[in-house]
Amino acid sequence: MEEVISAKVLRCRPFGRVAIFVKTSLCAGVKLICKNSRFIITQLGDLILVNVYLPCPGANNWDNEYVNCLALIANKLCELDYKNLIFGGNLNTDFARFHPMRSSIMDFFSDLGLRLTATV
Repeated sequence: MEEVISAKVLRCRPFGRVAIFVKTSLCAGVKLICKNSRFIITQLGDLILVNVYLPCPGANNWDNEYVNCLALIANKLCELDYKNLIFGGNLNTDFARFHPMRSSIMDFFSDLGLRLTATV
């Protein structure tokens, strides 16, 4: 992978998985809470960081995997003690248009007290 990274900018998920890069000076305080091929959860003090890559419509059994992934994340977050949560990544959802999982993701955000923001 190092050879590929040094040769060009990677697009999509050519090797699968997700990651959270942490500044060296913060590493000692970061705790890995949970990792999965579709998400990773880390904690730094009272801050939780979640990075996701949810399935795209059209993939085999994508809708079940989408909902199961959200459920796994929600269950793990319910076990944790934190004050702040940053949830990001690729939700593979266009909130401006119809998406079959839109209500599921909105319920997920609501249950966790999250606000949806967008960057341009």
